[in-house]
Amino acid sequence: MEFDDWVNKSLSRYQVTMSGGGEVQKWPLTYAAGRTIDDLLEHYIPWAKYESDMEAYEESLEGAWAAECYVATDFETGAVHYGESFSEWFGKRPLPQGLVGIERCGEVVSYRLILELNDFGRAFLELNNFLQEPSRMENGTFTEKDLLREASAAPRARPAEAQK
Repeated sequence: MEFDDWVNKSLSRYQVTMSGGGEVQKWPLTYAAGRTIDDLLEHYIPWAKYESDMEAYEESLEGAWAAECYVATDFETGAVHYGESFSEWFGKRPLPQGLVGIERCGEVVSYRLILELNDFGRAFLELNNFLQEPSRMENGTFTEKDLLREASAAPRARPAEAQK
């Protein structure tokens, strides 16, 4: 799940994109007066546990590392030299806690979450599977209402024709 939070707007707004199994679904931009990101997640994904995608966070910092650690470019070979490797630089940073956003241009913070079904989601799938499967009772039972419905749908013979 990915979503953007327009942090410098007085009216909260979120753009949610869900992806999985090779499919992507982008949901309408949602305006949420007085609502927080936690409210958004509780509304959209009550069926999931989630955690921040730390790989996406790490990738988002490569530009900051390059700007901070750049030393020189060898014009003959084109090789770029840095004062320390990305892994050394990243290893010195404290890992953020909670939801980890990726800031873009100071206007939007993007979040990428990894989702996993929670107990509610698993219970829903179990109930849905149960309701989708025809049961033994459905195939061998009927009600009085079923009999009346079938009787009213059957063509009626006219009394004169019935005597012939």
